[in-house]
Amino acid sequence: MPAYERKLKKGNRWWYKLDFNGKTYFSQAIYLTKKQAQQAEAQKRVELEEAQRNPKQSVMLLEVMESRLDQLKAKKSRLYYEQNKESYRKFLEFVGREAKADEITKKLVNDFLVKEAINYQKRGMTNSVVNRQLRLLKALFFHAEMFGIERNPCRRIAFFSQEKKIKRLPTHDEFQAVLNECNDRQRFLLLFLSETGARISEALRLTGEDVAESYIVLYTRKARNSDLIPRKVPRPACLDGLTFSPKQRIFHDWNGSGDFRPHFLQRIVKRLGLPAWNFHHLRHLYASRLVMDNTPLTVVQERLGHTSIMTTSIYLQSLPVARS
Repeated sequence: MPAYERKLKKGNRWWYKLDFNGKTYFSQAIYLTKKQAQQAEAQKRVELEEAQRNPKQSVMLLEVMESRLDQLKAKKSRLYYEQNKESYRKFLEFVGREAKADEITKKLVNDFLVKEAINYQKRGMTNSVVNRQLRLLKALFFHAEMFGIERNPCRRIAFFSQEKKIKRLPTHDEFQAVLNECNDRQRFLLLFLSETGARISEALRLTGEDVAESYIVLYTRKARNSDLIPRKVPRPACLDGLTFSPKQRIFHDWNGSGDFRPHFLQRIVKRLGLPAWNFHHLRHLYASRLVMDNTPLTVVQERLGHTSIMTTSIYLQSLPVARS
């Protein structure tokens, strides 16, 4: 029972290599001891022997995709669901509707991605879309483990290189021009977003009980069915002198979903002939101001609600210095 030790950043871990019927199986380096790796190898051998005695019927790729989409529809946002659905449609068109999940090879996935990259480049688009497709396919075949598909053909396929561009932020004059075109409620929402760095969904969820004397509490949801995660940010100046009852929604004009989300900003920006920007650009603008004020990275992370400081670091690299 061969087991091997590997030195990782988190410490030494063990893994096994198993030869069975002319095929070699490698485990991940996740076991704390050699004995654990050997026990896992023995269990794997039992499973392979059982599968040899009772071979499973091949699972159609389309069946795996439909199962994954059902899961996404229940747990994730509509946008993420639609992105997966479109990516699956293209991949199924490439490999054929009769393709079996366990017959998809790394070469087949890579050929599909290369074809997509060439098509996007002809349309003047970057490789970011192709890299997103790779992530979605990796997640699809991870989901395929539920069907007994153990080999992920997307594993170790490298992401495509892409040019990183600095995000363009609205200037002070552009922001003021938009504010001048807004009514009072619209102006209130834009000021709140620019002074808190809140996501639009967080702003529309805000109620009076979330507003304290010196801070407010914003809630975000990372997935449709996940718990709301709170974070505190300093109370913005636009709330000065205002009081709210506990259950009162601060931005009651919009309910935050579908056609009831605020769409006025895009219309005003387009009418003024300004370079396109949206609500999320105000979050970028807020983060840029924090950097200009030499705010510690850990504080920026807390204010933006990022779970990882690495996410914050990468995020800030794409932002220009805030312009006056």
